[in-house]
Amino acid sequence: MQWHLLRISLITVSDDRVIRYLKGETIDIDDFNVKSGWTLVCVDGYPLGWGKNANGQLKNKYLAGWRWM
Repeated sequence: MQWHLLRISLITVSDDRVIRYLKGETIDIDDFNVKSGWTLVCVDGYPLGWGKNANGQLKNKYLAGWRWM
């Protein structure tokens, strides 16, 4: 049996990283102290989407058509 560790980054709605994430930009999440790998991004406790965390940089995995302009 294989186990998966769920990594979650919680952001508040007032954080400017929320808009940057929705635009498809890479955001800095060093302050969350989350290990590298797939991370669920939550805003005020609600799941917003997934990203790939590598060395404190979260790369958004939204499809191009889903991103804010």
